[in-house]
Amino acid sequence: MFSVNGTPADCIYVALNSGNRVLSGRPNLVLSGLNHGLNLGNDIFYSGTVAAAREAALSGFCALALSADSRTDPAAAARVSAQLARSLLSEGPEGGSLFNVNFPPGDSWDLCATVVGVRLYEEAVDFRRDPRGKEYLWIGGSHVSHKEMQDSDTQAYDAGVIGITPVSLELWSSRHQHVASDLAARVGALPVDAS
Repeated sequence: MFSVNGTPADCIYVALNSGNRVLSGRPNLVLSGLNHGLNLGNDIFYSGTVAAAREAALSGFCALALSADSRTDPAAAARVSAQLARSLLSEGPEGGSLFNVNFPPGDSWDLCATVVGVRLYEEAVDFRRDPRGKEYLWIGGSHVSHKEMQDSDTQAYDAGVIGITPVSLELWSSRHQHVASDLAARVGALPVDAS
């Protein structure tokens, strides 16, 4: 057993790039989780669980990010996670593939393929004081809702279904390429401000 004093992605990086010191061979599949807490919708941008799986996928491995609601039966979620992993392995997963999986409350679920949904948080910052009088911030508010989106992971979760979401590693936006080109042309033609 190894422990890394770093981020979840650091753990994967160390495991995959330490020769035989950590792993005796190249893994066929990398699993991150089973995380206690959901990583639905746009939360995948903040998630350490998904970041660890993404690190593996960026290194050419097939990866699963697995997360569960606090009311999920952990043993049942572990069994389904193992079934998902075995199924992926039997298919000979394509390297660089990333799948995000979320378990709703309970111990028995249907499964479906999903797209990334949208979680909407109450946007608030609450300035508080701890028992010693030191100020701290509580961010995000207490209310969370999901935007209605067909076939989304958030919709699946709300229906009590496990969502399996393939996540793209391609972060480039073709929709905004013309904006970047226009900015480069306009700003590139301006004199540099030395101030």
